[in-house]
Amino acid sequence: MNEVIKRGPYRGKLPQDLLKPCKACGEIMPKRFMGWDVYLSRQFCSAKCMGAWNVGQNNWNWKSRVPTFCLTCKKELVYSVDVPPTTRKRKFCSLRCRANFHSHVFEGRGYKSVGSDRNGNAIREHVLKAERAIGRPLRGNEVVHHVNLNHHDNRNCNLLICTHAYHMWLHQEMARRYALEHFGDV
Repeated sequence: MNEVIKRGPYRGKLPQDLLKPCKACGEIMPKRFMGWDVYLSRQFCSAKCMGAWNVGQNNWNWKSRVPTFCLTCKKELVYSVDVPPTTRKRKFCSLRCRANFHSHVFEGRGYKSVGSDRNGNAIREHVLKAERAIGRPLRGNEVVHHVNLNHHDNRNCNLLICTHAYHMWLHQEMARRYALEHFGDV
């Protein structure tokens, strides 16, 4: 092993000068049956050492730490050092924050629901507010219209109680006027 290398790019060098330590355990890696190019490109002496070293920030999947925050209380979520950011899926800091977030669920068409009735049907917030404003439940043919068309704006001044037929006429008339304004007389 003390002979000088006679050919290749490492000609004239001593083999002991080219031996290098394992990145994980620090021991000199054995050359075994491989050329010097392959040996010098290796970083670990074994798969075991590579697995032990490839955790946390050494993991190829690790990216710089981007802080994530609880969707309810906006506190920063703290993760273990060994968890790479690409696998961080938590959205809430506690079960209480998760429950508070989901107590105001937006159902199918984007309306905010505030609970459910005896039959399990969702109670929509805009209907509840309109019923409280007039002091009685809505009749079978009555619906609540959002004046500014924003389903999340449930202020009393934005809610209009009307019949289903009038509500349909309102939307058709708004569509007709929009088309007339933007596309001319068609």
